Amino acid sequence: MKLISNLVNCPQDRLYQRVKVRCLVRFLRNKSMLMRSLLIYGICFGTVDAAFASRCKDVEIVLSNNSSNSIKVIKFEYFDFDKGKFRTELLQSLRALVTGSILSSINVDEAKILIDPGKSVSEKENLADIGDQKTFFKVTYQKRNAGFDNSSFSSSITRQTTPFICKDNSTHSVNLD
Repeated sequence: MKLISNLVNCPQDRLYQRVKVRCLVRFLRNKSMLMRSLLIYGICFGTVDAAFASRCKDVEIVLSNNSSNSIKVIKFEYFDFDKGKFRTELLQSLRALVTGSILSSINVDEAKILIDPGKSVSEKENLADIGDQKTFFKVTYQKRNAGFDNSSFSSSITRQTTPFICKDNSTHSVNLD
């Protein structure tokens, strides 16, 4: 028993206990630093995750041909105000909206969509990098020239929508005339 009390009262043990306390204090300080680091990492990771999730989901895009000629849609774009640039969306699989039957032909190879006069086509898209943000659509198209030559088209025409806030499951129309 005396041997044990001598060990406890030994100056080396006191030094060991001080070192042990210092290590524990350092650990707690480092733990605090670790917690702060994890918190900062979580905030950064959450921001990065939110940036990747920043998309406008299931947006229905309706293109309406209000002219008396068929039109060929060449390009669909939406504006990313944060980046200050247009983003192109491929609309190769548009479907007609009229009584469930496809009344417009879709040329997938050339990524151009032909819409008959008075008809509309629609597609749901996920638009990247603009979730709950302001944007507008820009559509570039050509009108089929009237007459015997049905294969010729006018020069390119561009139509834009007015700016709007893009929300999930929303519908936006572009009137082409």
